[in-house]
Amino acid sequence: MRRLLMCLSLLVGMVSVLVVGVAPEALADPITHCGNPLPCARNAMAIAFDKHLGANGHGQIVMFGGTDKSNRTLRDTWIYDVETGAWTWQNLTGTVPCARHSARLAYDETRQETIMFGGDGDTSPSGGCSSSLLNDTWAWTGTAWSSRCGVGCTPPAARASFAFAWDGATGDGYILMHGGNGSSCSPSPCTDTEKWNGTNWTQVCTGCTSGSTSPGGRESPSMIYSAARGHVILTGGDDGSTLLDGSWQWNGSSGTDGQWQLLTGISSPAARSQHRMAYDENTQLVMLFGGCTMLPCTPAGGGTVTDDQFSLGGTGTWSTVTTHRPTARCCFGLVYASYSPFSTSHDKGIFLFGGADLTNGSLGDFYFYTGAAWCKIQSSSSCTTTF
Repeated sequence: MRRLLMCLSLLVGMVSVLVVGVAPEALADPITHCGNPLPCARNAMAIAFDKHLGANGHGQIVMFGGTDKSNRTLRDTWIYDVETGAWTWQNLTGTVPCARHSARLAYDETRQETIMFGGDGDTSPSGGCSSSLLNDTWAWTGTAWSSRCGVGCTPPAARASFAFAWDGATGDGYILMHGGNGSSCSPSPCTDTEKWNGTNWTQVCTGCTSGSTSPGGRESPSMIYSAARGHVILTGGDDGSTLLDGSWQWNGSSGTDGQWQLLTGISSPAARSQHRMAYDENTQLVMLFGGCTMLPCTPAGGGTVTDDQFSLGGTGTWSTVTTHRPTARCCFGLVYASYSPFSTSHDKGIFLFGGADLTNGSLGDFYFYTGAAWCKIQSSSSCTTTF
């Protein structure tokens, strides 16, 4: 029996905490519309920033699914417009992805579209999934979901909790995926690296060796493209029982079809999984936050989540960030946006939403990081540093 994402075990028997300003839910179908008027507390959602949608083309945060405080797997779509500062539930018709958690979203800057893959699906009638582990590919158009990887496309093995990011290195320009929790992977966790070029999936790093030219099998790592380094950076994860550390760099032009390189001497953060990273284009730093630092990541299992924060520039080592910051958590949403509604200068920065901790279960709080300080978002135009 495959190991479920640890975050979900945090939800049972926890105290309910509401997002500021959110009325209690009174909805006919909370699976497809969880939250009113803001998204309900959740963890393990798929989330990304689409640069070319939203008011006046300033971009929008796209969020799909996850798991709520009642341990329901969700299939709702929410948009946060970074100009207006407003969350909007998308009342979609037509084809919509089935309910899932632990899927991943990434913005494909080459093709200017947001791509979602896989996840852990809900096979109940309301969830609508045909299997519990998924390998479907979707694109968000701004108004609807469009199914991709049709005739002639061969998808990777079904999986959840994998690393997923756009690779902006010269000559690459594709969505990169590594690892994940997949019972159809052999061995499991998944060891493969895959790329999406807009029409098809292709396995790369086929000649790589785990531990030397590949991070090997791991679930719940985090991955992001660093323009300052010119490479995708992958950190952490676990193999089902042991937390993994280290920082890996992808080079798509090395070897036969790409290779990973373990970065040494850069003071990588301690081993963890279910953390998140984002790349701040303004400061040109990779920012890493939170995650599980002891397994199993449950109250009964004696696990721990952390609120530590690190940054990595174009050269040099990881640095600890000591600013006042959100509480410890895992499985949250973390995205960089090139616009915000919180100042006359519309500061660029990083948004953090939700996640899970060991006391409250799923969280619904919302934060913004300027690159120097965090504030907690209170309304469409208010973000306070007192929290």
